[in-house]
Amino acid sequence: MGLLYQDLSDKIIGCFYRVYNEQGFGFYKQIYVNSLRVDLTECGLVAVPELPATVYYHGHNVGTYLASLCVEGKIILVIEAEEHVNHTHEAKLLNYLKATEFEVGFVLNFGLKPAFVRKIFENKHKKSLPVSRHDESSDNADGIPND
Repeated sequence: MGLLYQDLSDKIIGCFYRVYNEQGFGFYKQIYVNSLRVDLTECGLVAVPELPATVYYHGHNVGTYLASLCVEGKIILVIEAEEHVNHTHEAKLLNYLKATEFEVGFVLNFGLKPAFVRKIFENKHKKSLPVSRHDESSDNADGIPND
């Protein structure tokens, strides 16, 4: 059994390495966000910067999270430009997945060496989402249908 959104994930990772190989280490984070968005778009993917995703706590809307990029309405990307991926980056991504309707996310770090972390947190295991949404797997937070 394949991972959730495996083909899309593979494309994202390919774009990440293409951008890193061309840009290298040392730019500000936003340069990498913009470059990655260009590369994803050139690959035929929809990449939306800072797409608002509602954060829930006990079924209540408690705010909005803005991911660096959202790809195809299915995967959130947290872009970093630090020397290394650290536990804070991973914890941030996992918290975003737990508290939003997104199920797959990546930390993509344009550091000294390129590095990524992929996390999955399925909606059926989330306690914070509104009860009416737990069993609805047809839409993501932005209303784009799942496949």
